[in-house]
Amino acid sequence: MRQIFVFMLLVISFGQSFAADSTFKVYPWQLSVTGGFNSNTVIGSMVDFTNKFNHIDGLSDAKQTNQMGYSINLSIQKHISQYFYLKTGLGFVHKQVNPQNNTNNIYRDTLSTNYIRIPLLIGSMFSVNNKKTIQLFAETGISGDFKISDDSPKAPDRAGFQVLPILLNFQLSGGLNFKVNNATAIVLQYEYSLGISNAYKEKLYYGSPNEPIFTGYYSYQTNSISIGVKWEL
Repeated sequence: MRQIFVFMLLVISFGQSFAADSTFKVYPWQLSVTGGFNSNTVIGSMVDFTNKFNHIDGLSDAKQTNQMGYSINLSIQKHISQYFYLKTGLGFVHKQVNPQNNTNNIYRDTLSTNYIRIPLLIGSMFSVNNKKTIQLFAETGISGDFKISDDSPKAPDRAGFQVLPILLNFQLSGGLNFKVNNATAIVLQYEYSLGISNAYKEKLYYGSPNEPIFTGYYSYQTNSISIGVKWEL
């Protein structure tokens, strides 16, 4: 609940910055639609726990497979100066990964969750050629992922498995705009996202139901590539 409260405060303050803007005539709004694929891995105490027992069994670290997901994003941005802008929007993100391959576990975790994403970003953009038809941009900030559905099965040997309802991420991205005309551009973008809150909480027995319960967490690391179109409004 504290994470939701903090994120909503940031959304409100971000919205007030947009509403208070007096530079509309100088710097128009820009709307973009992008889509692409992402590659996911997880980190956290559950990964450390799995690797610990792999090493006891004489195995290397667990392999993470089936990492491919996808995303679709609708974004709006507003320049606050010639080179800097604020950006937010709404997106759909599918994340999945199998983090326990190459283990002796009878039951292995399979993580697969769908989210609605709201980013709060600040960016910088400038032209890289004399005709100003190619623009380089970079942006950073935070995003909130809100769970809408989940297909992660709970293994029968787990004492508990919980998909947490909201994730906070640090986000860093960059790319190129290729202008088609004065109002339209093709966007090519790379994005890195690091979970700064946990995505999954898992409870499991050390060996049998009479032994102490271990509580571990997963959080996501995501790399994505997307392509789309941007318009000036």
